[in-house]
Amino acid sequence: MKPLLLRALAGEPVEHPPIWLFRQAGRYLPEYRKLREKVSFGELCSRPEIACEATLQPLRRFPLDAAIVFSDLLVPLEGLGYSIRYGDHGPEVENPPASAQGAAARRTFEHGPAVEAPARTLALLARELPPTVARVGFAGAPLTLALYLLEGRGSKGFEKARARAFSDERGFAALLEVLADAVADYLKLQVEGGAQVIQLFDSWGGLLPPEEWRRLVLPAATRLVARLRELDVPVLWFLRGSADHARLALETGAHGISVDWTVDLAAFAASIPAGTAVQGNLDPALLVGPPGVAARRALALREGMAARPRWVCNLGHGITPDARVESVAAVAEAIVRGDSELARAPAPGETELVS
Repeated sequence: MKPLLLRALAGEPVEHPPIWLFRQAGRYLPEYRKLREKVSFGELCSRPEIACEATLQPLRRFPLDAAIVFSDLLVPLEGLGYSIRYGDHGPEVENPPASAQGAAARRTFEHGPAVEAPARTLALLARELPPTVARVGFAGAPLTLALYLLEGRGSKGFEKARARAFSDERGFAALLEVLADAVADYLKLQVEGGAQVIQLFDSWGGLLPPEEWRRLVLPAATRLVARLRELDVPVLWFLRGSADHARLALETGAHGISVDWTVDLAAFAASIPAGTAVQGNLDPALLVGPPGVAARRALALREGMAARPRWVCNLGHGITPDARVESVAAVAEAIVRGDSELARAPAPGETELVS
């Protein structure tokens, strides 16, 4: 049977809106924390049999319609010769480039063990998952990868990276093209391994004003999507930022756009072509709060998107480590069933969250 997610993305009738969640496998799950007691994050990403187990964990708990391969956004950089250290404070580039122009000179993409690991994990998932559950491959989008690379590590504002980009726009544009080709090669491996949908994460795209995103980023982003469309799988683009940013991302040629929780999803969906898939956009904070509140918000989102074909329920960003398992379960149940006892009967003392 064709996975529900693929049917929805194709505009075919579905029993309920498909649901999966950014970072649905991870630190909020007790079984994941137990797994991490035995292996480091870097080892988990690079060992397909363990990454497969981490990917499957949320599917055993929740009625989700897709499994996103367990890996990290920055893995494509390893194919360009960069060393990534996964520490307690997030990934760091151990050999960051001195400039955008210098980074753009690295054009050879090597298929080493780290780069091939997600594809091998997807091959294992193809044997483990039922045919109704879609397999999602992913990578960081060129801009997000470039910011991490030039900053050397994660940052709230990536000021150093953006300063380097603005001081050498030609070198930065060349770097984005190199990264676009690297990500295309990387995701081709994942599709060959069994990925049925591709998700691109431009988590920091909103740090550039829309017009600068169009001028600096869109050419490389369009180049990337053109190559991915040749693989004949749906391509979804997540751009954390405004509705204007999201509309720009659609100019890449992606099949669908994921938007963050600050965007009025129904209004945004009404402003773009009906044949375009829309994904999102529950606030991850809802999963930290009471299950009844999360369920009611999920039902409200489902109702608001009822007339929109090709809608996929997801979060507006990734699940946080302090998310409550019971709240994740409540959201999944509400979307799949279109109803929820928790939504109808709040727990004693439960307080509605303020929008």
